[in-house]
Amino acid sequence: MLATLLAAASLMGSAPATAAAPASLGWSTPAQHLAHMTLQQRVGQLFMVAAGATGASQATMNVLSWDHVGNVYLAGRSSAGINATAAVVRRMTNTVSTATTDNEYLSVATDQEGGYVQVLSGPGFSTIPTALS
Repeated sequence: MLATLLAAASLMGSAPATAAAPASLGWSTPAQHLAHMTLQQRVGQLFMVAAGATGASQATMNVLSWDHVGNVYLAGRSSAGINATAAVVRRMTNTVSTATTDNEYLSVATDQEGGYVQVLSGPGFSTIPTALS
């Protein structure tokens, strides 16, 4: 499973197009970064919104653009593979701007337990065995 996640991360790139190195923005510690964020940006980092595993709705994209949300949950099932999943995540990541999250990376999660609960599958994703296996 770790190899699958690392492969997916490498396809998504290391950072959003709008992200800059923290030192170039004037902070070198997490505390300095937090102090630089607005109250709305700090609160937004506490929330997670759902996005379809096959593509985010316009409502989700709007929340990412306007409400400083810093976390996304890929809901539903997709058998399209790593490349398609990476494209979904890349679209959402590119929506997050400097004004939205102060260059904080978008955190993405899903329910990839394995066995009968493997919501992301297809080319590039390993089959995760059941717990009994």
